[in-house]
Amino acid sequence: MRRHEARRRDLLHFLQRAYDQLIHDVALQNLPVVFALDRGGLVGADGPTHHGAFDLSYLRCIPNLTVMAPADENECRQMLYTAFTIDGPAAVRYPRGAGTGAEILQQMHALPVGAGEIRREGRRIAILAFGSMVKPALDAGASWAPPSPTCAS
Repeated sequence: MRRHEARRRDLLHFLQRAYDQLIHDVALQNLPVVFALDRGGLVGADGPTHHGAFDLSYLRCIPNLTVMAPADENECRQMLYTAFTIDGPAAVRYPRGAGTGAEILQQMHALPVGAGEIRREGRRIAILAFGSMVKPALDAGASWAPPSPTCAS
């Protein structure tokens, strides 16, 4: 029992140190560091030990850190490009596996930071999504909506 308790304290210490390094050594100094975070969200086949289910919670409270979550593979490329244009730390979190099949634009351009995007307009229902959940949200909105736009997603 005593050995198990020591391991927990060490683990917490190392976990806290990693988080402190992100905050103290990058964010508080507002350094232009880009974090490309693979396996953001629920990652399926890798199992629950590899889910990035809590990263948004602990990344959003870090000062000066811009957190981005692309909806598809083209947006991922553009967000990584955007991250390098930000004068401060930025994190781009993306899921495991294949993309949605989005068209890849060759021209790179910086995306507006902190701005939402309306993908579909309608009335009565609003579906809000970001990152890898945009495509399922659009699909869900399309399945609920008659041919005329009455569902926003």
